[in-house]
Amino acid sequence: MPTSSRRTLLLIAAVEMIMHGVVLSLGGPTLPSLMETFALQEARAGLLLASTSAGFLIGTLGSGFLIDREGLKRALLLGQGVEALALGLYALAPAFPAALAAGLLLGFAAGIIETALNTLPARMASQRAGSLMNLIHLFFSLGAFAAPLTIGALLQSGWAWRSIYGATIVPALGLGLTMLIVRFPSTPPRQEQEVSTWSLLRQRPVILGALVLLFYVGAEMGVASWIVLYLQRELNLPIGWASAGLSTFWVAMMVGRYGNSRLALHFAEHDLVVVSGLGGAICSWGLLTTGQPLLAFVWLVLAGLLFAGIYPLTMASVNSRYPQFTGRVSGLLAACAAGGSLIFPPLLGAVAQGRSLRLAMSLNGVWMMGVALSFAFMPRGAPVRAEAGAGK
Repeated sequence: MPTSSRRTLLLIAAVEMIMHGVVLSLGGPTLPSLMETFALQEARAGLLLASTSAGFLIGTLGSGFLIDREGLKRALLLGQGVEALALGLYALAPAFPAALAAGLLLGFAAGIIETALNTLPARMASQRAGSLMNLIHLFFSLGAFAAPLTIGALLQSGWAWRSIYGATIVPALGLGLTMLIVRFPSTPPRQEQEVSTWSLLRQRPVILGALVLLFYVGAEMGVASWIVLYLQRELNLPIGWASAGLSTFWVAMMVGRYGNSRLALHFAEHDLVVVSGLGGAICSWGLLTTGQPLLAFVWLVLAGLLFAGIYPLTMASVNSRYPQFTGRVSGLLAACAAGGSLIFPPLLGAVAQGRSLRLAMSLNGVWMMGVALSFAFMPRGAPVRAEAGAGK
């Protein structure tokens, strides 16, 4: 692929990742307004968030076949189209069931987009996939960081939540139209004998990569979901400073992803992930040892720097081993990552209610140790090939 085309594609991917971070961050800041509009209690409001997660799982699992058979461009165009439709349905939802359907559809679109963007680096340059993946995911962190601040300011200035969802349709459609004229990497030729998803699931790198992402996302979401409450209760910080702690974590993630994009050019992905997992566990536990706000913020910065590279490096490492099946492999890994976000944050809530919030937060270190141990058993060396199977 010519250098100019690669640069254009990377620019599109960066903007797409910012948009992806924004869309997946819409629910949190607008949830109180949605609860007021549809007269929801906390339990039913949680269903709105769960509907997006359920749609995301479906989208990641289903889009792999589309990517491997029809290519990245068609998958991303489908994802953008469904995303714009879902945002419009959300903005116009007359009642709670319609909002639930919109959330499911929005998650489905996000799952397609996530899987396609995770496939892109391996298709563009398998030898530099870890570096490219970190660069692309840096922009997701940027969108996830900026969206709550922007949405909060808009709501405070008098914007309705429906207007915010409606306004988000514009960049979604703009990205889709831009992709129509951008050249994407060609789809690798199909093998004469098709490989089944079950064959891929039996591959050791896929199993270990799925475990890494399950643990990692569980730890990341454990911090993101509970750190504000922890800083309020345990360190007696006001809500503004406690929220700043979470923002600090996300800013450190952005910096860390840029740093990992450089480190991945000189060090093996295997070593980077294992060290990051061990360091992330130490930082997760170190945070619990201090009652000083300044030291707590230092631990959060270090945690963000070490957490940052695990997701993109793991995706790149496993995808590069299966160049003809990157769509399905990305979908399987992303689905396991989504499982981490569904399982672990509620588990921390149950532990916090039954025992203590400090004990619950200590589990994030356990999950990060799981990351390091799982990736330590990842085979090194040349890419492997899945055995052919009869099914699809």
